[in-house]
Amino acid sequence: MNFSRSSAEETLYRSSLAFAKEKCAGLREGIFSRAVWDMCAMQGLTALMAGTGHGGAGLGAGETAVVMEALGEGSPDGGFNFSLGAHLFAGLVPLVHAATEEQRQKYIPGIAAGKIILANAMTEAVSGSDAFGMKTTAVKTDGGYRLNGSKVFCTNAPLADLLIVYAATDPQKGFFGGITAFLLEKNRHQYKVGEPHEKMGLLSSPMADVYFDDLFVEDAQVLGKPGAGAAIFNHSMNWERMGLSAMHVGTMQRLCSISAAYANARLIGENKIGTFQAVGFRLADMFTRTEAARMLVFSAAQKIDSGGAPAAAAAKAKIYSSEALIATAQDAMLIHGGNGYMKSTGIEQALRDAMASATYSGTNDVLRSLVAGLL
Repeated sequence: MNFSRSSAEETLYRSSLAFAKEKCAGLREGIFSRAVWDMCAMQGLTALMAGTGHGGAGLGAGETAVVMEALGEGSPDGGFNFSLGAHLFAGLVPLVHAATEEQRQKYIPGIAAGKIILANAMTEAVSGSDAFGMKTTAVKTDGGYRLNGSKVFCTNAPLADLLIVYAATDPQKGFFGGITAFLLEKNRHQYKVGEPHEKMGLLSSPMADVYFDDLFVEDAQVLGKPGAGAAIFNHSMNWERMGLSAMHVGTMQRLCSISAAYANARLIGENKIGTFQAVGFRLADMFTRTEAARMLVFSAAQKIDSGGAPAAAAAKAKIYSSEALIATAQDAMLIHGGNGYMKSTGIEQALRDAMASATYSGTNDVLRSLVAGLL
């Protein structure tokens, strides 16, 4: 297995990193910037894995990982980065994988142009990471379905122009065969979006609950086939765990670089603190975690691109990279001392943003169970 970037991937990485450093440097925490989103669209970032025939960049998983790592390294706003990741992996991947040609032509050009932001509605208050316990239902009626229920913690819901909703259409069949995915348009389907949640981190990524009260959804808005929702969701989660892990790697790389530079500049007496063994050991751990996480991301991406079974590899990458990210952000703060606690360094924001990573895209405990079940 080759863990090195090709020359084309290195060029892609450098161009994506330069873009992120230039265009995302001015992002303000807690404010989602539609202007920067539009610039991301012009760069091709809002439709990375969509086909070029529909306006997308046509990237595979490996190339997508390269771009996401560059975004994590170059953009200091984990919230904005997370919103883009949710849009791509929980939103666009299902469309690319399962949409009809008519649906692709209808939505993907607008997604590529930055005019359509995507959100996913799967998690429920009772079931959490247990998608098998879904309570939201869609009952077949003439010409469509009647949708009832609610979803929680929907990233991008306050922004979304198109919402992918998963609902039970045949509960007797269970998760596989009994769940269907639907495409809901904000301006046409009258679902209710709750007030944005106040969160610890990822403040630039708005999140809210969504409610459906006897909402009529046309047959044409079914994504894939009736009953195929579980397969569509699982496919998107493999991409999401891989892609967000790549973003984690980029964030860790940025923290490593910042911390190494600080350790080589900060003096205690006449000595740089980087010469102290305790600081050096922290830096060694930070760089080691980053490289190890990158290898796991490469492995997951290669399995997706090869058409293999990527579930375990993607879960391993997400488990390790998220816990490595939290530890690396903590080490960065300790190396910076009191300065790390100040907002001006960006370290405290990185730590707050990192804390969610062990929970989103399936909690790490759930993913450990997934990996164990595939051994």
